[in-house]
Amino acid sequence: MSITAQDLENIGSRTVDKIKNSPLKINGGISANSIFYNSNGRSARKPFTYFLQGNLNVSWLTFSMPLSYSFTNTGNQLGYQTPFKFNRLSIHPKYKWIQSHIGDVAMTFSPYTLSGHQFTGAGVELTPNGPFNISAMYGRLLKATEDDGQQQTLPAFKRIGYGSKLGWEKENYKIGLIGFYAKDDIHSIAAVPDDRNITPKENLVVGLDGEATIAEHFIIKAEYASTAITQDTRAENTNEKGTGLASLLFNSKGSTEYYNAYKIGLDYELDKMKVGLAYEPPLARASRSCQQH
Repeated sequence: MSITAQDLENIGSRTVDKIKNSPLKINGGISANSIFYNSNGRSARKPFTYFLQGNLNVSWLTFSMPLSYSFTNTGNQLGYQTPFKFNRLSIHPKYKWIQSHIGDVAMTFSPYTLSGHQFTGAGVELTPNGPFNISAMYGRLLKATEDDGQQQTLPAFKRIGYGSKLGWEKENYKIGLIGFYAKDDIHSIAAVPDDRNITPKENLVVGLDGEATIAEHFIIKAEYASTAITQDTRAENTNEKGTGLASLLFNSKGSTEYYNAYKIGLDYELDKMKVGLAYEPPLARASRSCQQH
């Protein structure tokens, strides 16, 4: 009993010492720019525009919380509306193998799925010591924007999306399963004139990716994505189905389109040198653009 008590006492003492010797660290940076504009003629442009950007990182022991921001008065000066945010604020708390993203952030599941797409919401990346890892997100991709009669205004329905990527990684191979879904809220704005060609959309993407070492210094890589996009969710349902994984999980309508994309490649790695070959059909590029409509 006395030995156990001594061990517990030592553990507690080491923990206290570690906390005392690990001070709170705060660092960051800031930049500011401004533009003055003057014209003798009439102009909708404001005479003063500012841009403010910065980042701040707070860390203690195994916890860190980076923060980034970008503010400008550009959006208030346009005279018309857009479905995108000009001012952005995000925090990225991290504790050991748990990384979160909150605010106006961007994540990437693959080159075909949510590839750096900005959204307002939350995401998480879990990378424990085992072979399993997961990434997930939920948020608003577009904000509701009414048609105010201005030709430059970009009307848009509120678009919400969510998705995840499940990964399994070992020393000589790794594979991933990706799913992403987004849909416009048809009730988020009033009716849009037909001549604006703005319709509520729905999108599903299912993807697979992986790579494996097939010989010393040789790595084969492959990516596949199947996407279904309904250009107008008000269209009638139909029994017609496309090809690919997405068609098995998607409710088809008269305006639904299906695309399949893939890319395969072979890399040769030697010390700091890397040479690779890849094949990606033109249809893959078309599929990628449709996913982000």
